[in-house]
Amino acid sequence: MKGTAAMAGSAGPGKEWATSYDNQVRETNNLVSTLMLALDKYPRVLNQAGYVYASSDHDPKSGTPAPEKPADPQLAYVSCAQPPPSAGGPGSGLIDDGLELAKQIGVDLPVPDGDTDKLNTAATVWNSLAHAPGATNLPVELERAAAMFQQVTAPEVASIDEDLREIKTAAEDLLAIFADIAASCAAQKTAHDNMKARLHDMLAQFADELKKQVAITLALAVAASVVSFGIGGGAVAAIRAGKAVDLVNDLVKALRGIVAAAGLRTVVAVTRSTGDTRAKLERIHDLIETIEDTVEASAKNEDVTFDDPKRPQLGSDGKYHVDEGDNDVVIDEPGNLSRTITDIDAVENGVLWEEKSATDAGNVPKWVDKHVTRKLESYLEAQQYIAGHETSPIGLRFTEAGADPQFKAAVEKAVDDLRAKHPNAEIHLEWA
Repeated sequence: MKGTAAMAGSAGPGKEWATSYDNQVRETNNLVSTLMLALDKYPRVLNQAGYVYASSDHDPKSGTPAPEKPADPQLAYVSCAQPPPSAGGPGSGLIDDGLELAKQIGVDLPVPDGDTDKLNTAATVWNSLAHAPGATNLPVELERAAAMFQQVTAPEVASIDEDLREIKTAAEDLLAIFADIAASCAAQKTAHDNMKARLHDMLAQFADELKKQVAITLALAVAASVVSFGIGGGAVAAIRAGKAVDLVNDLVKALRGIVAAAGLRTVVAVTRSTGDTRAKLERIHDLIETIEDTVEASAKNEDVTFDDPKRPQLGSDGKYHVDEGDNDVVIDEPGNLSRTITDIDAVENGVLWEEKSATDAGNVPKWVDKHVTRKLESYLEAQQYIAGHETSPIGLRFTEAGADPQFKAAVEKAVDDLRAKHPNAEIHLEWA
């Protein structure tokens, strides 16, 4: 998609279509991210829930080993850059060597200048997304998973099968939106192609008639964004001196008719409501938080006591018990309380956050090593001692806007390096 910048043109209906396309793509990209986050978080929540219920059902006197929590699946989510803005172009889809035909057609009817090669690329990409096996198999797999949970009767999670089918519907919605965007790009390309073909034919007819009155040097070509038409400097001078006035006037009238009938779209129409899809996914994310709270409550052992007044959140089970909204939680190593592993700045939406106000640093590599790499590594070490957050996401959040570009790039690289080093960890990065 990087090669599709300025594909929609900068004149006529294409400019309006570009605004609609960019908005639709931005919304669609955000919905994909939301869906993928749900697909990452939901199985991890179910994994934790299954472990908690199995542990609760286990009888220590049975002689059988206590259940062990299975490993969480690898994260599926990878952030995706927004496609480039689609508006832009040469300013007119018709260029000549001095007749100023586009100007004569009128400012009220600019000649569209969309790039058909780029529009074709965009249509191909969106169509490929809509039909890629990995995408089309997703709803099938979600339906298969949902069927496995139909017999679950635990009241807190009895609706798992329904939830998975709702995620499935959201995935199907997005596949339909991909196809709709592809169709709109393809239709826009076809409209441009047809218009340029008609302009070419009309200009060729004009040239044949004109050379009966004026000597011309014809140059006529159709490119991705424009039709270029030239008749030579002598012919242009003759027309400006009054030659072939009626012929030129008839040409301008015919060209106006072709541009007016081009049939370019002004909006990207989709058959599925992105608002409905967003509502489905938001409900799933809310439900995930509810299940997390329920599981966390179930996981707390009633026999756990909190006997250390200096560390009121450290239980006798060797775990720190934190709640949503907690701030400045110091994590000392259980069994070696003289060693502080780290301090958690905030617990929000199930994420353990480290917060920074810096926007630059005198020695950027040194600052990043200490406050990004080593700090987040300490969070990953501390997680094993935080009840219910052993595999939860961690995040680095900058609270002040205006970060220096070089500083920002260094931070982002360090976080990417940590993600590569710890592929099973979910690491967030937020800028003010």
